[in-house]
Amino acid sequence: IPSAMAVAAFGGEQFNQDSKKELKEIKDIIAVASLTHNKKALIVLENGHVWRQLDADTTRVRIKKVAGKPVVVKRQVLGSHMMKIDGGRGFKVRRVK
Repeated sequence: IPSAMAVAAFGGEQFNQDSKKELKEIKDIIAVASLTHNKKALIVLENGHVWRQLDADTTRVRIKKVAGKPVVVKRQVLGSHMMKIDGGRGFKVRRVK
């Protein structure tokens, strides 16, 4: 089980240069999901993290009725992140908060 500090720092390298890189993934529950003006997913997790689908990612993400569903965010090569909602198809994201 990862520590609360490691989970809080996950994906936040742009906010905190000292964030721990050992953590490979986090699992949480979606609190709120919406689409941006250019139809990219914006996901708020129960732990307070806010993740946004990358503009370059062309995956169509269905956000209806996803609140309360489990999500996994995995670290990929070169510092990118992949999100899967309820075991579905993955899409590339960046943590914005």
